[in-house]
Amino acid sequence: MSNKVISLDEHRTEKTVIFENRYFITSNLLRQFQLVYLCSQTKIVVLWGLFIFMFIIGIAGPFVYPQVKWYTEAVLLLGPVLWAVSVAVKVYRSGKLMEGRAKILNKEKAPEAVVVAGEEQFTVHNPAVFDIQYIRYEKIIRLLNTRSLYVLMIRPGVAVLVKRNSFTKGTDEEFKGFINKKCVNAKGKLF
Repeated sequence: MSNKVISLDEHRTEKTVIFENRYFITSNLLRQFQLVYLCSQTKIVVLWGLFIFMFIIGIAGPFVYPQVKWYTEAVLLLGPVLWAVSVAVKVYRSGKLMEGRAKILNKEKAPEAVVVAGEEQFTVHNPAVFDIQYIRYEKIIRLLNTRSLYVLMIRPGVAVLVKRNSFTKGTDEEFKGFINKKCVNAKGKLF
């Protein structure tokens, strides 16, 4: 493998361009990324398990231990509910904030992201976060899926988003097989 970095224009004119994906960045797509990222974090999953356990104990407590005080029950029932609501609000607000920042950077229009995949690297043009970035397949550490995105994690919280059914070159099925084969260091698979 060569270490030559290929520019976006060179990438487009090269015969090695295998896939091109174009989509407009919206708060809905950003929220999907945040939710799948949060749910993939072990500590969040453990917290969810703990809060579900607390909720079940809160419901079953009066039947098993009738002497339990009402305020203990309230904490066991309301704690998990309030935490879940706060996570949902945070995800919703940060999706809107990221979309707003992207629109400001792109003069009030929803910015268009372009992901071009070649034999050795991705070329990503995402005006919401950065201008042009070159990413080698070995740098992808995790592959995640949402209902309308493929999420290729570069490091925690940083990812390349590829929208399903938005390929101008190549298809979804070909892309999934290609990425699953190329990203040898990544956990997970695209499906």
